[in-house]
Parts: sequence; structure tokens; C-alpha cells
Amino acid sequence: YLSQLSPYLYHHKQYEQAYNSYLKCVDICQQLMDKDNLARMVHGLGMTCTQLKKWDEAQANFERALKLYTELEQISNQVWIRHCIGWLNVKRRNIKKGIELLEDAYQEAQTMLLNSPRRDLLLTGIQKDLEEARSQLDSVLSTSP
Repeated sequence: YLSQLSPYLYHHKQYEQAYNSYLKCVDICQQLMDKDNLARMVHGLGMTCTQLKKWDEAQANFERALKLYTELEQISNQVWIRHCIGWLNVKRRNIKKGIELLEDAYQEAQTMLLNSPRRDLLLTGIQKDLEEARSQLDSVLSTSP
């Protein structure tokens, strides 16, 4: 139940409630030793922490999810997490590093199977975030003395 409630709360921008729900889900998945759901819940927790500007906690959760997705050999989720880590850096105002990470994620997404709808979604999302990050960097550079 919580594994469905957490994303619902996140989607409806009830981030504090989503955060608490994801924490409970992570605990349950750890107890059940369910790596697949644990990876999804830790990933969701990282995204929720990003919305709550809990930057360090978001980073730690994304890194943990990346490790789990790597162990599970879930390539598209690994790329998605790398995308999230890149965007997190942009949000933290480490824009240059964020752009580098987003570019790396974009290159990884390009190597995925050609007929994958997931690949197309990843490429579109990463490209959008890359454009926004580059615009932010341009804005910062143009206002610098």
C-alpha cells in the first residue's frame, strides 16, 4: 500500500507526507530484502528530498539507488538516476558539474536499445534539463563581473 501511496503523494506535491511514506517503505523493503522495490523507494525518496531541498540526503539516496539498480542490472533506471544526480547538482547551484553529469547521462541513454520507448523518454527529459541548465549557466555568466 505504501509503495503506491508514496508516489501518489509525490505526484500531488505533498512532499512532507511523501517523504514520511517513502521512509516507511524503505524500512519495509529492507526488512523484506526486496532489492527491486527498495531501489524504487530509495529513488523516490531521493526525488522527494530534492523537492524538500534536503540536498545531502537526496544525493545519498540517489547514490544508494544507483548502486541497487547496478546490482539489478537495470540500465534504464541507472541512466535515470544519473539524470537525477545531474539535475540535483544544477538545483544545488553546481551548474557546471550538473551539466557534465547530464551530458554523461544523455550519452548513456543514446547507447540504449534503439526501439526502447523508455530511451526516448529519457533522452527527451535529459535534453530538456540540459537546455534549462545551460540557460541558467548563461544567466549566471552574463551577470558576473
